[in-house]
Amino acid sequence: MDSTIPTSLNTPLLDRDSPPILSFTSKLPLKEHPCKDTIVSNVQHYFAHAWPWNGDGEYDNFIGQDLELWTVMTLPEALDDRIEAAAMVTNLLFLVDDLLDVWHDDQRKRFFNRFRGLIFGSIQPDQNNLLETVVADIYSHIRLSDQDDPLQLGQKFCEESYRVLIASINQEERDSTMQQNNLQTYLDYRWGYGLIQWTCNIALPEHIVANPMLHSLKRAAGTHGVLINDIFSYRRETMIAKNRSASGMVPDITMNVDERTAIAYLEDRIVEAEAMMIETAERLTESYSGEDRSICERYTTAVKYVYSGNAEWSKCCGRYNRFKSV
Repeated sequence: MDSTIPTSLNTPLLDRDSPPILSFTSKLPLKEHPCKDTIVSNVQHYFAHAWPWNGDGEYDNFIGQDLELWTVMTLPEALDDRIEAAAMVTNLLFLVDDLLDVWHDDQRKRFFNRFRGLIFGSIQPDQNNLLETVVADIYSHIRLSDQDDPLQLGQKFCEESYRVLIASINQEERDSTMQQNNLQTYLDYRWGYGLIQWTCNIALPEHIVANPMLHSLKRAAGTHGVLINDIFSYRRETMIAKNRSASGMVPDITMNVDERTAIAYLEDRIVEAEAMMIETAERLTESYSGEDRSICERYTTAVKYVYSGNAEWSKCCGRYNRFKSV
């Protein structure tokens, strides 16, 4: 398949005062899911009718972010009968993450109190609350995949979603974490490995899960994703609100050096993380034989696709590259 990823239909808004654009080019493998066009269309249609939009302008802004492309660019080997639900849940998590920035404490607490039951199907959504209805509906599709799957990977992904979203809902802890420049703690607020295993139907045996090299791979991959997303998120916040104090790694470093130097430093760290990913994936795979080796090959390849796709999506998506100053 052609690995060339089309750019967003949105034209980036250029600004002379904008932060430097990331020049990093990934060496990881890159491709799209073959059902891309169908998935994008179906997911956009679903959210157009199901999500509680505050007017057409809010929906148009959602469409302009190209959120569906993230899933088809990062999970090219996802099962055809799981990729659409995966795109829906990633869109949902993007939208909820945005809501967390504007919700007051009472809204967060209500969502916190009901989120677990909605994800695992132990409570019914409030039919007058479209957000609850969407959460319950999407996660029901994920759990449904476990009916004929002894691996129960859908359940494991639901558990991962709950852990990460609840951590994010705790706004005070979340803000404190972002300000501490503690990368390992910061990585706890990110998710994705359960999504990889569920969509690609890869069950890792316990002895592989316990392998220190797998933990090293996840740390390198997580660092890669966090730094790329932080750079683009910082650029977006700067372009929209001229706010150079947004949370994340970039403003922490710019306290000591200029912006261009800070981003160049983070690019070097991304290159290092990617090299570590490639080296560790190879060593992990070569340490096994037979079925274990095959599982490791599938899993490490899927991880590489996620982070190469994330990097490419970040460069072209409307979420990070189309904005209006306020």
